[in-house]
Amino acid sequence: MVLQKNGKIVVTGSIFTGSYDYLDNFIVLRYTENGAVDTSFGINGTVTVDLDQRSQYGGRAALQGDGRIVVAGSSGYDSDARIELVRCMGDPELALEPVWFDDNDHDDPDVGEYILLGTALPGSAAAVRIVTVRNVGSSDLTLDSLIVGGTSAADFSLNTTGMVSTLGPNQSTSFALSFSPGTGGVRYATLSIFSNGAAPGPRVIDLAGGLTPLEIWRFQWFGWHTGVSDVADSNNNGIVNLLEYALGGDPVGHTTGTSVLPRV
Repeated sequence: MVLQKNGKIVVTGSIFTGSYDYLDNFIVLRYTENGAVDTSFGINGTVTVDLDQRSQYGGRAALQGDGRIVVAGSSGYDSDARIELVRCMGDPELALEPVWFDDNDHDDPDVGEYILLGTALPGSAAAVRIVTVRNVGSSDLTLDSLIVGGTSAADFSLNTTGMVSTLGPNQSTSFALSFSPGTGGVRYATLSIFSNGAAPGPRVIDLAGGLTPLEIWRFQWFGWHTGVSDVADSNNNGIVNLLEYALGGDPVGHTTGTSVLPRV
């Protein structure tokens, strides 16, 4: 048994398919996080694999990085036995670029995701962000709809002209997200992406528009509500955070040091 990152449960084994005790096939079953049969997998939640006329026994399962399910087992008896490997297609999985996470922990699924847009004065040109959608799963991803909601939804708009609705593995498409506020200040909304991706329900991204370049930089490095001071030296390299911003440095890691300081 193996647990997928979306909570689905994969179980492997063997199933008797004939009148003789050696006619067994690999079987892979998948259940939802609630324990119900996952009818989106195989045929009614089951994949049966017949490699040949020998008896086959499904053993351990593992997940590849792209979500494919690999099952190791054996077939045959005694001197005729051999190791068998079976691979099943996994789910489509939606990835977005650029997206920032509220605490810079990209592996925490409970952390809010944000798309940030710059300042745009009322009546002036909109702030625009091109967002790329990529299928990082192992089967086709179908994009059903994109919906902007929230109290300031009217300040954000989508342009999906040329956007592709079905993406094969590792394929991508793009759309434009614009921020054009009716009044000044920072505005918030949400973007819901409905698809057949591995995660249950829509992918919900928080939108923030009207941020200055410095505010966007702070969020990218420190998250939304950290309270980190501009005059602090977060990585102890002798350069305060505001100067790291001005010089294009890294305020949290050690990839930049005093080498970014101007020389005379």
